Amino acid sequence: MVYEQQRLPHVARQVDTRDVQLVLPYFDGVQCQVEDCAGQRLVMARARASKLDLLDEPMVLSHVDEAYRLLLNSMGELLVVRIERSGERTRLVAKVAHGDHSWQPAVQTILRRSKVLSQSEWERLNKALREYRFWERPTLEEQPKPWKDERGVMRVQPPVFDGVGLSLEGVDSGRHHFVGRLFFKPEPGLKELVSVFRDLASCDADEGE
Repeated sequence: MVYEQQRLPHVARQVDTRDVQLVLPYFDGVQCQVEDCAGQRLVMARARASKLDLLDEPMVLSHVDEAYRLLLNSMGELLVVRIERSGERTRLVAKVAHGDHSWQPAVQTILRRSKVLSQSEWERLNKALREYRFWERPTLEEQPKPWKDERGVMRVQPPVFDGVGLSLEGVDSGRHHFVGRLFFKPEPGLKELVSVFRDLASCDADEGE
């Protein structure tokens, strides 16, 4: 098996409003503890749309029978692994981009690699998704309750979506689900699921079978 590999030049641009609207429904179920919850959801949708735009990724998964996408973001690097199933064929696409900063998007080169997965690799992914209980997980973790500061003023911590973290997106038979997490707060099965994505996406230029 040989990987296709490309370097895609990319010019950063301001994310399109239509793209933000495509992503926004993923955050409809998010419970905010800020007064402007609709505005907070919009901020989260814009952050996600911006990262997908920087990676030259589709805003939503579609036109396939089943698909899953992992997005890992940290200061200065983005990694996305997208796995799509159509009929009996499963295809993986991995992209890495350097230079991402939410406050100053950089012109960057995207390294893109793809391959066809075997049936056993597809089953390995599905096993990890079941063990993590992906379809049952809330979109975001439960947020801390409001508290009073030293002056007696009520404070709230808004949902954190930007920064060092990850997101998982899935589509299967018309249903969609999205999960966003901070990676330093692991849940049972999450680390193992991320490891499966990364193992399947490991792609040395000379690898083959």
